[in-house]
Amino acid sequence: TSGQVLTSGGSGAAVSWATPSGGAWEVVTTQALSSSYTTGYVENTGWSNSYARYAVMLDGIASTTNFKIWIQIYADNTSGSTGTLITSSNYHYSAWRTKIGGTNSGGVVGLQYSNSYQPQHILAYNTGYSTYTAGEFIFPMNNNSTGNAFKRWSGRHIAYDEEFLQDSCWLSESSYHTTGVRVSFYNTSNNAYVTPTDGRVTILRMKYS
Repeated sequence: TSGQVLTSGGSGAAVSWATPSGGAWEVVTTQALSSSYTTGYVENTGWSNSYARYAVMLDGIASTTNFKIWIQIYADNTSGSTGTLITSSNYHYSAWRTKIGGTNSGGVVGLQYSNSYQPQHILAYNTGYSTYTAGEFIFPMNNNSTGNAFKRWSGRHIAYDEEFLQDSCWLSESSYHTTGVRVSFYNTSNNAYVTPTDGRVTILRMKYS
């Protein structure tokens, strides 16, 4: 078939045609954002601990008005299932802000922002809003079915001319496995969806080998 390669069958065995497996990272799904995409969020479920980690890539997301980005996860005791969207007030998060090419107000190079016991992870809390955002977040998978069920993820993103370094979150949740994510776009009052007019959200997953 077009695109296949010849693969060794091992010592003394014949070669065979196979589909290339690609690199360590592979695309799970990608969603282009435009005025025709009016859902207000992008989500993906069915995450499996057969993979080492998942990543959410935010590429050139733009809107005509300032917006914030929320992250909420799905969780379940069964890896690979759809799971349940976690909206309980157990998200704890913080971010470190630097201004690109200058200093923040008061001459401070970096400012830390944090919040606890919230129903979602708001990127950079109340300061990370802009008409443009780009960044990436990594979600390690829990490969055990017992023990510590805390969920942890981190990443960084740019909102206009400010970069938010190690924007991290941990979630106290009894279900063992992270099974998905919802990335939402909200207005600066956190009470209504904003529809981005450009950009893309891509979900990746990393193989163990």
